[in-house]
Amino acid sequence: MANLFAVIQISGCFQIYCRPTYAYFDERLLSHKTTNHFTSRNNLIRLVFTSMYMVLITLVAAAMPFFGDFVSICGAIGFTPLDFVFPALAYLKARRRPQNTKMYLSLLLLNFAVVAWFSIVAVLGCIGAVKFLWKMSRLTNSFMICEKL
Repeated sequence: MANLFAVIQISGCFQIYCRPTYAYFDERLLSHKTTNHFTSRNNLIRLVFTSMYMVLITLVAAAMPFFGDFVSICGAIGFTPLDFVFPALAYLKARRRPQNTKMYLSLLLLNFAVVAWFSIVAVLGCIGAVKFLWKMSRLTNSFMICEKL
């Protein structure tokens, strides 16, 4: 069940993150002579390019049996700070000081605790992923999963 939901999530994320690549391709290679960009010729070119691109990305992901650890590093570097640390720091910068001093100090302490905790989580997550990559890179080789089949 977990694998099914992972495929569902990745298929949506794949379309979102690959959209700039598709837009660049559309701008460069599709026929600009027509006013309608949804002609059958353009749709065929889009289908072929999208299929080839997805196969290439899947092969790259399959070549790295520890692809999830690269995702962990990206999450530790990008996701955690942007979702937890930055909003707390932005709140501290943009807040209006409450009249109640106890409320002000408790909000200040809470936001600093959130920043400190999730900064530690991000650093430890990055260290753990790098350690696992280092350990697994000595034990595996490319396409190891395909060789066992």
